[in-house]
Amino acid sequence: MKVLKDICYGNSSEFQKLDLYLPDDYLNKKLPLIFFIHGGGFSGGDKTQGTINNLAQANNQNFVIASVNYRLSGEAPFPAGINDCQQAVEFLLSKAKEYHLDYKIAFMGASSGANYALMLALNKSLTKKFKKVCVVALYPVLDLLSLINLTKKLDDDNENKTYLIQNTQTYFNKNLSEIGDDEFKKASPFHHLSTNLPSTLIQHGTADDIVPFVQSKLFFEKALKMGVDIRLDLIDGAGHSDRAFKSPQNISKIFTFIRSKLK
Repeated sequence: MKVLKDICYGNSSEFQKLDLYLPDDYLNKKLPLIFFIHGGGFSGGDKTQGTINNLAQANNQNFVIASVNYRLSGEAPFPAGINDCQQAVEFLLSKAKEYHLDYKIAFMGASSGANYALMLALNKSLTKKFKKVCVVALYPVLDLLSLINLTKKLDDDNENKTYLIQNTQTYFNKNLSEIGDDEFKKASPFHHLSTNLPSTLIQHGTADDIVPFVQSKLFFEKALKMGVDIRLDLIDGAGHSDRAFKSPQNISKIFTFIRSKLK
């Protein structure tokens, strides 16, 4: 495998860089792209951390994998991060010949990164540039409005309450009381969901105490009613960012899903 580190896709921030994982023989064929977006509550994380390492190690030479950094909320609030991710995708499209891409893409992310992956996949002006598109969303943040309403009900000494409220305020660069419902909805895939959503795999743990799995259940049910090709895997007993999502068995399941949708 050939790894190209810190490829610049923009000039507004040091964070506008991506890593590219290329099969050794990529020059001999055209390959689909897995575009991976790290999590971290919109305010942290890095392109080298988490599931990307498991994906890269398990890649059986059938994909080009990109892992993207983007401006975090402490540097630039919503919608800077999602705009950066779109810019990175557009950059890779412009380099399709150089990297031997075949104009098929799987948007993939974890937690807040899964929020971005779904938002990109729901952007018809972007997805129409590809021949085939699918999505893999791991324990996604789907509805910020319902998440923050639930968070407000937690005890004040709950660490998750402090974490979620601080991250939300940083994400919008406002005090919580100043953020309107429409702003929460604008940043939430649940409120953008339409028949434009490509084939999607959502995985969520039933013991997630950061983003309740009911968010994925409600999103899944809403998408099914719209006729969207969607699958929900609930992983019993798994917490947020649980190692179960990174197991060889689960990574194999993810690759199988992506291959079936981009073939």
